[in-house]
Amino acid sequence: RVQQSISIWLRWLQLQVGFDAWRFDFVKGYAAQFVGLYCKKSAPSWAVGELWGDMHYDDNGLCHNQDGHRQDLVNWINATDKTSTAFDFTTKGILQEAVRNCQYWRLKDGAGKPPGLIGWMPKYAVTFID
Repeated sequence: RVQQSISIWLRWLQLQVGFDAWRFDFVKGYAAQFVGLYCKKSAPSWAVGELWGDMHYDDNGLCHNQDGHRQDLVNWINATDKTSTAFDFTTKGILQEAVRNCQYWRLKDGAGKPPGLIGWMPKYAVTFID
């Protein structure tokens, strides 16, 4: 019943208010499948999820390899049935560290690609900079 009510509300926002895209905040708090369901029911022109996870650190600071962090984003996008994009917080964290410490070598992963979600699923990566 809750899922049905949310789907109806989303359609109302589209038809009556004029919204055409969704931002799903704190998606860590509910299953990605629900985002997929809501997107399928409401057919937004675009959707983005905010999956804010912890970056990986060791005694020397931010680890160079953040594949686990970006894999979490990939898994979430796939679990929405690719109906939503995601904020690329992996890139955000790495970029901040690189600029703060003049460690620009961080801006490539082991394969020479961008180290965030943009390096693996650019179509689904939404840059987030504050």
